[in-house]
Amino acid sequence: MPDQSSSARRQPNVKARREEVLDEASRLLNANGVSQTTLQDLANVLGVTRNALYYYFRDIEDLIFQVYRRSCEILAGHLVEATEGGGSALEVLQGFVTRCLDPDHPQMAALNEYGLLQPAHHAAILRIYDDVVARLSRLLEDGAQSGELRPCHAPTVARTVISLIHWVPLPGGWTAKSDGDRRRVVVALNDLLAVGWAAQREPASCLDPIDLSPLLVRASDGFDQDVIAQVKRETILVMASRMFTCRGVDATSLDEIAATLGTTKARLYRYVGDKQTLVGACFARAEKIYDYIMGQALMQGSTAMDHIVALLRANAMAQQHKELQPLRYGSAIGALPEIEQVRAAQRLQARNEQYTELFRAAKFEGSMRDVDLELLKQVMPGGSAWLWKDFAKQQSEDFALVAAETTDVLRLGLLAT
Repeated sequence: MPDQSSSARRQPNVKARREEVLDEASRLLNANGVSQTTLQDLANVLGVTRNALYYYFRDIEDLIFQVYRRSCEILAGHLVEATEGGGSALEVLQGFVTRCLDPDHPQMAALNEYGLLQPAHHAAILRIYDDVVARLSRLLEDGAQSGELRPCHAPTVARTVISLIHWVPLPGGWTAKSDGDRRRVVVALNDLLAVGWAAQREPASCLDPIDLSPLLVRASDGFDQDVIAQVKRETILVMASRMFTCRGVDATSLDEIAATLGTTKARLYRYVGDKQTLVGACFARAEKIYDYIMGQALMQGSTAMDHIVALLRANAMAQQHKELQPLRYGSAIGALPEIEQVRAAQRLQARNEQYTELFRAAKFEGSMRDVDLELLKQVMPGGSAWLWKDFAKQQSEDFALVAAETTDVLRLGLLAT
């Protein structure tokens, strides 16, 4: 007769081991992305054989699904715990953020390569994610009704807060090197969520949105073969940029891009070139978009605050626009040749310096609070990172509203003015 007590003792050990495996998998996916993570990498970290991992995962897609599902479940659990802890709407929100980013709690994986999931798995992840968004939205709406929080488009703000939570553990220039550093980041983020970085918490600026239409490549003459070729090339770059962003470069083949476009790999070669050339072209296209937006932003309004608001909103608009959406650098920079990686890093550094000058000018003119600029620059992109993922599937008429709301979460904070 089997020893039932012995079996019962083994069950917690199996569960604990599975959690350990998923913890390490989350860290690896956050640090390296799916393209640079294999089951063998995970086995090496855990000190086991690759075959041993097949007890937990069928393949890499199953690994991604289980990690993402667990991350969403942890996210939901932290929101429930923060709500049950009581307090004001802001205290619950800040408690939620603190629990999610506590270094003593399991690390959640950002949902960056969701495009690799099969439809059923993608839908399962989205159900949990949408439920957390709905619960957090109700918290924000209740806070606004009570007069504690400022009125906002709650679903957009909820997605922005979750996006920031997912962003913080990702590698970056400010990456916390210790638990103390992580806690400092959490304190700073909660402060921004309360009162923002703007010195005067005024309503959204009335600046006209930057016109992004000059960046669109469309045929005005259906008989001009050169123009038609440009449109076809742009169509390829748009789709490749989107797929590289949501799947990773290494995990996305030319055959898959061609199939999604309903064409052939030969045509991709004809209009762009091989995969390495395609990646480089997507980077060049992104550079063109970002340079244009920066140039236009510097002509908006008359203050550094005007320039910053215009810049952030236009970037958020571009991220939502299906015909414009630029490549997300972090998803592809490692796929460039070494010399191009150096050049890309130099261009990123130059853009970082432009942001620094804008923020310093805002501090000088008194429109920005005395906040940690380096931390702010690194955290700020996380607020709009969810727009690349198209989770909300907003329509074009919603783009401006969403762009303004994602910008104002950290600009104004959430407390009522």
